Order: sequence, then C-alpha cells, then structure tokens
Amino acid sequence: MKKNILEKTGKVLSTVAKAAVLIEVNSTCPFAVYQPKLPESVEKMRKK
Repeated sequence: MKKNILEKTGKVLSTVAKAAVLIEVNSTCPFAVYQPKLPESVEKMRKK
C-alpha cells in the first residue's frame, strides 16, 4: 500500500517537474542581471 502511494506520487511529481521545465526552457529571466546557464539536457527540450 505504502509503496503504491509512493509510486503514484513519484509519477505525478515527475510529470509536474517536466511540465515546469518545458515552460521555463522557452522563457528568459525577467531580471537583466542574471540569466543562469541551462544544462544541455534541458536545451534539447527548447522549441525551435
């Protein structure tokens, strides 16, 4: 039972994290001072 709940929670969290990355990879930092460098694995998700 506990393992089943952890698996479902993990899948949901993974989906939410991936959605957040897809939104953020195609946007820029609103502050002109600092724009962090994205990892190569995230750069591959960028829309062209």
